[in-house]
Amino acid sequence: MKIISRKEAKKQGLKRYFTGKSCKHGHICEKYISGHCIECLDKRNKNRKEYFINYYEKNTEHIKEYEKTRYKTNPEYKKEWGKEWRQEHPAENAAKTAKRRSAKLQRTPIWLTKDELNQIQVLYKRSMFLTKLYGTSFHVDHIIPLCGVDENGKESVCGLHTLLNLQILIGTKNREKWNKFIIN
Repeated sequence: MKIISRKEAKKQGLKRYFTGKSCKHGHICEKYISGHCIECLDKRNKNRKEYFINYYEKNTEHIKEYEKTRYKTNPEYKKEWGKEWRQEHPAENAAKTAKRRSAKLQRTPIWLTKDELNQIQVLYKRSMFLTKLYGTSFHVDHIIPLCGVDENGKESVCGLHTLLNLQILIGTKNREKWNKFIIN
């Protein structure tokens, strides 16, 4: 590895540099221009990740309630956040979309007629028309979710992608429902 000073690395527009000297914790490795040792940051990030996983497990209900309240008071925040996330994580978004599409295909019965498939398409077109007409988002919702969870977050049902299992909902109500299926 080529030895280079931090100053020289900054001048060249590099993000990392190697001095051959150890950090205060004894690691001899590259450092970021910020001066942080790569191994130290990796260790710190691993510890942080474990901390947040544990924190989330202990406070799941509180966090969900906070997010629900935050979303209701500022729905534009989540919309913008989702848009940014999709732009910053195109591969993850593509994988998530493909998984959803696959689930829908696997739950579209082979016994559906061409007429029934066309009626499903008409339902999607109708939701798009309502969105344009009223200026608010309308979604086609699966009454019994394709992969539904119960009140404990455990997978409980798998609905079919059929006309009898579809309904048009206002987007906010559909997002609120998400993939929950609670039997009364």
